[in-house]
Order: sequence, then C-alpha cells, then structure tokens
Amino acid sequence: QLQKNKTPPKQHKVTRPHQNIVMAHQNIDGIKNKIERLTHFLHSHNPEILILTEHGLNSANLENIRIPEYELIGGFTRTQHKKGGVAIFNNKNLKSKVSIVSISDSTSEMICESITLKINLKNCFLYLVGVYRPPHSNLENAIDTLSTELDKIPNPNNPIVIMGDINVDNLTDSQESQSLMEALEGFNIKRLKLTPTRIT
Repeated sequence: QLQKNKTPPKQHKVTRPHQNIVMAHQNIDGIKNKIERLTHFLHSHNPEILILTEHGLNSANLENIRIPEYELIGGFTRTQHKKGGVAIFNNKNLKSKVSIVSISDSTSEMICESITLKINLKNCFLYLVGVYRPPHSNLENAIDTLSTELDKIPNPNNPIVIMGDINVDNLTDSQESQSLMEALEGFNIKRLKLTPTRIT
C-alpha cells in the first residue's frame, strides 16, 4: 500500500551501469496495421529494447507478431477487454541476456498492466518495467498493482527503469501527480520531467 506508507523510504546505494543501453517506448494504439511505420521508426533509431503499450493483441496474436530485426521477450495481454496490453521486444543484435521477472496477472487488466525484465549488464542487473495504466483507471488501485510488481524485484541495489504510459499529468502539481511521485520515492525511483507527447 505505497500511498499509505508514512515511513521514509530506505536509501539504497544503487549501482550505476557501466554500459549504455538504448530503450524506446511507443503507445502503438493497435499494432496490426502499423508494422511498416514502426519498422521505419526502428530503422531510424535502432533501440536495443522496445516497449509497446496498447498493442491490442491477444496472447496468440502477440506470439505471432513479426517485427524485422526484433524478437518478442514477453508481454501482458487482455482477456476480458479490447485494446490495452504491454509488450517488450529486443533487437536481435543485443548482446545482454534478458529474462522475465514477472508479468502482472489478470486482476491488473484495465488497472495497471505490466511486465518486468532483468537485463544483464557488464557490472549489474538493470530491471525494466513496461507499464500501461488506462486514463480512467483508479490511481490508488493502479499504484497498489504497480507496487506489487516492484516488490518482486529481488535486489533494490540494482537500477530500476519504468517506461510506458501511466497517464498522470507531469506538468501540473495535482494530487494524482503527487501520489505517484510519493509512491515511486518509496522504491527510490524518480519520475523524469520529460517532454509531453501531447497537450490537451
């Protein structure tokens, strides 16, 4: 229950990776008819790890999707609703070993869908959490669900990166933004002030 935890977070000395790795996230909003455009983007930017949110596929179709020069590591797929989901792919030239730590279970559907990976770097492990929270999902429930997945990461001394769509406005000092920031601080994670993908 992150948002209810009043004790200060434990400060861990996080190991800094001695190796760069290029990762990209895209809310694809249905991948079936966008492979060509996605391939062009990948050819231009050449990320080693690709996170796609809202891929909109069931498990069988996700397993069969083909992106040139990339292979599926794993993903969350919905069973009761359309759209949504998270999938992570790696470039076939990636030298680092990648393994799945956890995939959120079916109760996370429409709340906070995620997959967590462990990437072996030269001097440490890097934990990557790909996440999708629908815009109208209850934030308190989403934070609880995300915290459950973060609790499965075995070693807090290794760096953790969360990438995806959390759908909490980072440009305004809202209660939602504050709650998310406090929750992440409980895991010694800081939210970066990135350029917004859109302003409404």
